[in-house]
Amino acid sequence: MKRKIERAVENAMTVADLIEELKQMPQDAYVLFACDYGNYSHTQQALPVENAEELDAGSLVESAYSHSRIALTDEQDNPSYYCPACEEEWDAKTCPKCHGCCITEDGTPAKDQDNDEPETIVILR
Repeated sequence: MKRKIERAVENAMTVADLIEELKQMPQDAYVLFACDYGNYSHTQQALPVENAEELDAGSLVESAYSHSRIALTDEQDNPSYYCPACEEEWDAKTCPKCHGCCITEDGTPAKDQDNDEPETIVILR
């Protein structure tokens, strides 16, 4: 993972931290996500959170087209990996079902392609 992306991930809140924060909120409150619109006055837009998704940190790429300079890769650009234990195909190097190591098309373990283990990230959409 590139250093800019590593720093962003390291500075992000963990799921445990988020749960602790949310415990203090009214349970029937709606959840919105605020982000900078990117205009001159840095207008904050409020977007509804519709779901949470677990992804491999390898899904993050550097991008000049966003305020954060980090973007999610398009699904069609993600390679697919096969989990021999679950006999299913995923877009992550670690199987989200059994958390085992997936393999590439040539049969090598996907984790062997990188020097470090892929980190799991949670995306709120």
